Amino acid sequence: MANNDQSKMPGAAFCAECGGALAPGLPRGLCSTCALNGLLETASAVTLTCPKCGAPVPHDSPAGQCPGCLLGMADDPEPQACFDDRMRQPRNRQFGDYILGRQLGSGGMGIVYEAQQISLNRKVALKFIRDSQVASPLMLRRFTIEAEATARLHHPHIVGIHEIGEVDGQPYFSMDLVEGDSLRVLLARGMFTVWTEDGSKSNGRSRQVTIARLMAKAARALHHAHQRGVLHRDLKPANILIDAAGEPRLSDFGLAKILRLTTETDTRQSLTGTGDIAGTPSYMSPEQASSSETTGASDVYGLGAVLYELLTGKPPFRGNTVLETLQHVQESPPKAPRSINPLVERDLETICLKCLEKDPLRRFASAEALAEDLENWIDHKPINARPVGRIVRAAQWTQRNRTGTALIAALVLGLSTAIVLLAVAKHQAKKRDEVTVRLFRSKVDALNDRWNDTNTASLPISSEDLAVLANRDPIDPATAKPISIGVTIRGDAINFAQRHANQFGELESIMTRSMREPVQLNLAISKWRNPDSERLEQGMVDFSVMEATSFLEAQRRQPGLTAVARIDGTQTGALVVSSRSQITNAAALRGREGLFGSQKTPLTIAAKAWLAQSGLTADDVHWGVLEEEFASENNSREILAMLISGDADAGVATLRRFHLAEHRGLQLLTKLTLSPRLVAARSGLDTNVIKALQKALLQVGDNKANGNLSDENSWEEETGFRAVPIDASEMEATRELLRQAARFDGKPDPFPAGPEATKAGPK
Repeated sequence: MANNDQSKMPGAAFCAECGGALAPGLPRGLCSTCALNGLLETASAVTLTCPKCGAPVPHDSPAGQCPGCLLGMADDPEPQACFDDRMRQPRNRQFGDYILGRQLGSGGMGIVYEAQQISLNRKVALKFIRDSQVASPLMLRRFTIEAEATARLHHPHIVGIHEIGEVDGQPYFSMDLVEGDSLRVLLARGMFTVWTEDGSKSNGRSRQVTIARLMAKAARALHHAHQRGVLHRDLKPANILIDAAGEPRLSDFGLAKILRLTTETDTRQSLTGTGDIAGTPSYMSPEQASSSETTGASDVYGLGAVLYELLTGKPPFRGNTVLETLQHVQESPPKAPRSINPLVERDLETICLKCLEKDPLRRFASAEALAEDLENWIDHKPINARPVGRIVRAAQWTQRNRTGTALIAALVLGLSTAIVLLAVAKHQAKKRDEVTVRLFRSKVDALNDRWNDTNTASLPISSEDLAVLANRDPIDPATAKPISIGVTIRGDAINFAQRHANQFGELESIMTRSMREPVQLNLAISKWRNPDSERLEQGMVDFSVMEATSFLEAQRRQPGLTAVARIDGTQTGALVVSSRSQITNAAALRGREGLFGSQKTPLTIAAKAWLAQSGLTADDVHWGVLEEEFASENNSREILAMLISGDADAGVATLRRFHLAEHRGLQLLTKLTLSPRLVAARSGLDTNVIKALQKALLQVGDNKANGNLSDENSWEEETGFRAVPIDASEMEATRELLRQAARFDGKPDPFPAGPEATKAGPK
């Protein structure tokens, strides 16, 4: 009840039940919230006034508020209710078949409570229209449309509706109760921030995969809605709920547009009026901002805006006022996500920017197509979205800056000529994009067929092929100097080439400037079973990426080989023992069963060197060699599996693989620092070419956003490529590893001092 001091205020009106102030224009008695809970019959008709400021309200005003208050709340992603704070928690109040609990949220149109349905004994979310006594016809209509639209949809990633009804003139509908928070809340807590630790991109990649999976599921839910004739039109972080299992649920179809196919024609009719601005400005598509007709492409834009904020921490556009925001949405291109957060991967940025194209026809054809491209990116497959070319960007700029274009055109051939040229440029750009996509797909398919052929040991990918994969202009092969770089990988060659195609273009440009002649950089990818050094020694490639240990052994056989640059970063291995073996030091390894990986891998060499430094030799330990011609990652998985099953007492593995399996009864005996990886040049190569590539590698290596040419990282993570100068002390440390490994095997020093050095060779 109202206190005595309040009751003495001249002209004041207060609720007889809760004591809260009544909005101007309402009759004395109970507030609309108390009437909502069944404490009074529906109030009689009144003159409409704004419940927030008291100003007169037009009868067709949305949300029952005056234009001034509406303008203030238009850019607020979480509008606050105008109810008295004391009535936000109407606990244990019966409303029809429901017992109301706590308030879950409120917006410009409705209020949502947690409720217990008495007849079915289940918890639900119950949504009411805000202030139904004074609600405008437009608000009532939108509330009805939301209920009808949501009732059409049955999808695991859409909040489902259970019942639509009315109690004492108060409309409501019940829906799934989602135990969790909205994406807006989780963003504020920093749960989706793309970040790094110790200069590694692994955390950034993992977080982006999480974001892409979430958005792919939301896109498939949106496609489900579109197939059933429902457009959401208000996609934003506040309307995407994340449940207790971390799964997204689309909610709040309050601005939905329902499409119906007529029986006589194929035209679509909308149950909502045209010409209205519907949505939240920062996440609104350009056609929504200009009150134009909306389609499924508008919802694709909304998902793109949410993805943009997840990657960068802010929406694509946010001005000082609502009108300024709407102007940016219609006229300004969004900043590239990588310019805000360099950790954002290039292909994911391309997908995001395609969603945010101003022209709806240039966005993804459907929400399902968006989901498929996100899933392609997650699976390291080529994406279908392509970056916008220079010609298209120029055409888009002229469309956004028509006055400047007209002035320039008037100085040349006049306004009419400029319009014709722009139309031709736009048509040519569209045709060029179509040709580029077809060429890209055919090139990828052809390379895939060759790589998957079991008779193929090495796949040459020319500079022209790399230019197609990167959507850039190739260098004319007739005038260019061809240079090849060999890389041995264990994964998908086409994915590797696409990931590094832009980097090879940068290397070409820098080498061209250094050598003062065009350079064409070709890539030769070899399958893992082929040694890195073999093709370099035979002169099949000009440069090769290889282990320092392999390089030093090859250099003994062919002294003319040259180390060009070292790939930055430390690779770490682990000597692992089974917990039940009770091995705690090197001495306890005597007579025990153990396993190395493939003989010449840096992991095996480092393990043998540590054993030799601990005073052990091959005669002291019963260790076998896992002679699989695969990468150390595959050896590591096999060795750790044998330790877990009890088939061996000790073995070597990568440190990352050990951490994934250590909870299964494994212990770390010691960490092993592995030899670095190098870019090496063949014997007899022109010194100017070597210096030009070295300069290019060191310059490109300063950009942490580039991929790693070594491909030493598994598909689960990816670090930045940085090339640094060769360190003589590191090379000497690698020689020492090889000496100690030879001592463990009982072989002579592979790098003896004095005149005998030229005679020594591998045994």
